Amino acid sequence: GGSGLTLVIDYNDVWGNHSSSYCSLASPPSGTHNISADPQFLNPTAGDYHLRFGSPAMNAGTGVDAPAYDKDGVARPQGRGVDMGAYEVVVYDVYLPLTVKNY
Repeated sequence: GGSGLTLVIDYNDVWGNHSSSYCSLASPPSGTHNISADPQFLNPTAGDYHLRFGSPAMNAGTGVDAPAYDKDGVARPQGRGVDMGAYEVVVYDVYLPLTVKNY
């Protein structure tokens, strides 16, 4: 029997599964923001699931119902949007001194 509930799976990156069917769900995910790309973790073998700069999961998440800070206490979002996963990629702005010369 059904419960009348609709499962919505959205804002996920499923990569490296033996199946792209989200753990063999009977129907495909209903979300439109799911991706299937290497998330480019820093060192998953050692349990470091921070994203590398340039990861496809950067700025690909949603702030809806997301915590204001990641697991390291970094404010979300960093950059243009919330990153998928537990950790935000810390974005630094670099400002170089500008020297104007008159020749």
